[in-house]
Amino acid sequence: MRVCPFGDYEPDETSLAAELFEGDTTTNHEVLGRYRSLRVARVADPAVLASSASGGAVTWLLQRLFERDEIDSALCVKAFDGELAVDRMYGYAVLRSIPEIQDASSSAYYPVTLADVIEELSHGTDRVAVVGLPCFIKAIRRLQKVSPALKERTIFCIGLACGQSKSVMFTDFIAGVARSEAGPPNGVRYRFKPSEGDAGDFSFKFEWADGGVGSLRWTQGIGDAWSLRLFTPRACGFCDDVFAETADVCTMDAWTHPWRADHRGTSFVIARAAYVEGLFAEGHGLDLNELVDQAVVVRSQSSVVRDKSAGVAVRSRIHRCDYLRVPLKRPLRLATASAVEALRWRMADNARAVSAGSWMRRCSTRDVRSATRVSRWVVGTSRWLELLIVRMRSAAGNAVRFCIRGKRA
Repeated sequence: MRVCPFGDYEPDETSLAAELFEGDTTTNHEVLGRYRSLRVARVADPAVLASSASGGAVTWLLQRLFERDEIDSALCVKAFDGELAVDRMYGYAVLRSIPEIQDASSSAYYPVTLADVIEELSHGTDRVAVVGLPCFIKAIRRLQKVSPALKERTIFCIGLACGQSKSVMFTDFIAGVARSEAGPPNGVRYRFKPSEGDAGDFSFKFEWADGGVGSLRWTQGIGDAWSLRLFTPRACGFCDDVFAETADVCTMDAWTHPWRADHRGTSFVIARAAYVEGLFAEGHGLDLNELVDQAVVVRSQSSVVRDKSAGVAVRSRIHRCDYLRVPLKRPLRLATASAVEALRWRMADNARAVSAGSWMRRCSTRDVRSATRVSRWVVGTSRWLELLIVRMRSAAGNAVRFCIRGKRA
């Protein structure tokens, strides 16, 4: 339990990062954590870029580490096949070559566990790079504190910025939207890039045992289910680490202008370890490799940052009022929410609970949509109100400035 990322034990993310990167990092940001540089990057190889999530930064980095003989294997999530695919479609695997890395180079919105490879971490002799979400990387860092041998072998930790993870039910639900009453799929690809336009409007593509196929774009329902937090594990509502603060490097989609308009995908990279920062500074094999301002990176994940500060505070208050235990959080990461925001997060948390309960009772996709329709309306209306408030504040500010200039004149 002492290595569980949600356990109320020291050290937390801030303490771990201070110990890991105090000599390496040059900047300590309240949200991004410690870092040496912030970059926007895109791999040059078109085949690697097409199969990778966002700009292919993780695939490129793992390739460079193999080419420089810095690692013997990488622990990554990949699609299972054969007997392994009977129980689950994705999981952690030990990859020992560049072709294997390229074959696993895509996102997976699917529940996985490090238990699949913990034997390799604990008793193997490989020099290992681990790719994971912030909570996974934090667990590994805590495990390194109690296992010196593991610390010696785990050479690099590569983090992925995260807003929430999903249960298996999320995949089955979206598949039901793509192909009604077809049942759970036996294959899925989560990040099929669009051929043009917004990089964020990617598709999920499904395959069924009867040979049927189906697909659904982000704007056709996936985005709504995501923002409603349907089938999100309860623990995700109490995580305040967006940018994998304990990882040697963190990558994410460049969800902001002008890079979002490029359908090929682009990555933001937060380099913390000196060696990793040196590889990106060298930039061999990168088509795009430029330094960016910290405000740009934070803005690209602004909704997630807000959710993991003010949203965590709201959900903690709600659960404590219901006499439910919640994990201790870093006080400086919590923020105050407006009444509209608090209502939105309360209804989204309700939709999360209702969606899982409905699906476990073997309800259909239509039933889940019906059960969460009130939450969907409230969340949509609250977003509209938030936008209206922002515009009213902007208009009021412009009016005040106009009046001040008039008096001075």
